[in-house]
Amino acid sequence: MDFFSKLGDSIVSATQEVGEKAKGMTDVAKLQYEMRSKEDFLNKQYQEIGKIFYQENKDAAPEAYTSLFEEVVAAQKRIEEIKEQMLAVNNMAIGGKPDDLVINTHVCRGNFHSTYANSGAYDGVAQTLLARENVNAYYLEFDDARSGGFEPLTAVSGDKKVVLGLVTTKRALLENKDGVIARIHEAAKYLPLDRLCLSPQCGFASCEIGNKLTEAQQWAKLALVKEIAEEVWG
Repeated sequence: MDFFSKLGDSIVSATQEVGEKAKGMTDVAKLQYEMRSKEDFLNKQYQEIGKIFYQENKDAAPEAYTSLFEEVVAAQKRIEEIKEQMLAVNNMAIGGKPDDLVINTHVCRGNFHSTYANSGAYDGVAQTLLARENVNAYYLEFDDARSGGFEPLTAVSGDKKVVLGLVTTKRALLENKDGVIARIHEAAKYLPLDRLCLSPQCGFASCEIGNKLTEAQQWAKLALVKEIAEEVWG
């Protein structure tokens, strides 16, 4: 076998070896990813089990868990204290405003390029934010399951209004008109229809890059809001 033939065979062999190593590394990466995914899943399951155990035993903590239960109660108490402090700051900031100045609160969960920063229902803030913040209305996101149900609306005090953000600004797909109307009437079980309004869930651009919708798709969303509002409220 001449020099070039041997060289060619060496290159082929080396290439095959590199390919096998690369495949092996890819397989290992896949296995590591699967392992992390399963670990994350287990951690979430453990958390759910812990929540269920706590709820079922919080009034009579087993002796082995007494200190842990006390820590949970202390944390819950501190959370409520923080809510009260934040409410006081908000009300202090808008105190003394002119009588004809309308102030509304929008609860935003993040809006960077069609992504979000957090999730959660309004139940945990209903008795502070919705019941006792001195504003005229709330702009609340309700475009998907991240926002929970409408039940917390029963806490909205006085004659304050709620603007239902049922038309998402994060996805291009246009909502079903009848579906949105049905959700409005569902919300009306908890707050009278004449104190409800409709709007997009958030802005179409909270950053320079904006959300993943074309201008035409944004206008279509606004047109749908207008059409539904005219049909529901006249």
